[in-house]
Amino acid sequence: MGFFEFRIPVRCTSATVFAVFTDTDAWQRCTEISQVEWLGKPWEEGSRIRVKHGDTRETIDQVLVHFEPPRSLAYISHFFGMTLETRLTFHAISAYETEVQVRGEFVGIASRAFGFALGPAIERATRATTEGLIKECERVAASQPRLEGPSESQADGSRAEMKPGSQV
Repeated sequence: MGFFEFRIPVRCTSATVFAVFTDTDAWQRCTEISQVEWLGKPWEEGSRIRVKHGDTRETIDQVLVHFEPPRSLAYISHFFGMTLETRLTFHAISAYETEVQVRGEFVGIASRAFGFALGPAIERATRATTEGLIKECERVAASQPRLEGPSESQADGSRAEMKPGSQV
């Protein structure tokens, strides 16, 4: 079993971060993901997602196992004989800064079949996808007006203006 965890600060509200991270069109615009297909109701726990990366024929099958707007989400992915659980948590650091925490645990025998450790490759791919979405978050935030003297409710995302999965 393998494990990785990393945290990345983002210069925008947690509501914006959550909206971008749940916008599957943004996944295709800003990451190596080339196709997303929901097999079930989008963003409902238990729904399945089929994700295709780049020009490959390979797909990653995912199941959404946790969804708590605008604070966290988790899914289990199946690919190359591996199973990966990914948890994303969004913490408001201030009214205009959010920390994204990504935690992954994986298991499978594919490393033996490929002849090298897949853990570092899985972490690199997860980090690259996260960083692509973070760049999109900051692009969206730069286009939004910034309020003077934001209230505490804006800092914790409880009055989110953007809905999960909305296009940004």
